Amino acid sequence: MFSCITKITITTLLVMGVISPVAMADLGLTANAMILDQSCKVTVEGGGNINMGVVSTAYVNATPSASQYFSGGKAFTLSVSDCGATRGGVANRMHLSFAPQSGSFADAGDQTFINETPVIAGGASGTGIVIFSTEGPKNVLEPGGNSNVVYPFPVSDDDAKYLFEARFQKISSAVAAGKVHSSVIVSAYYD
Repeated sequence: MFSCITKITITTLLVMGVISPVAMADLGLTANAMILDQSCKVTVEGGGNINMGVVSTAYVNATPSASQYFSGGKAFTLSVSDCGATRGGVANRMHLSFAPQSGSFADAGDQTFINETPVIAGGASGTGIVIFSTEGPKNVLEPGGNSNVVYPFPVSDDDAKYLFEARFQKISSAVAAGKVHSSVIVSAYYD
């Protein structure tokens, strides 16, 4: 299993934490891994910056739940390349995991990335960002905030492109215009 972390920064202009106690416990841990001579290169188009443009508050107000696909988002590609001989019939699946860099979600279901721009600094309120895998299509975050999007590697090609779409998500009844910025960490491993 190989790991690579990529940071996606989503920035745009929108026109228009729950603290849980940490329980201490002892547990056993078993680590399993495989080492290959070379690992793949994982990149996000645009250097990881996705400009979602300008939308109206009416568009954001019309968005369904965070688990439902809604057209009009910004498509982007995550690429895996330079795998070369590392595959050797061993690595056949890509696992992608998405998490908010801030550690906070924008909604109670933990399926929406938070707007990190404070209202006092011109940030929009009542909105966040959701990311969908276009296969399905499906929100990359499960209810509860877990994420594991699995894709097969192409059989005849060592380079693969995975398409996603980011869009605004209404998180409260009072959507107000302003800037939206969300930083998302993408972890990738393949097996």
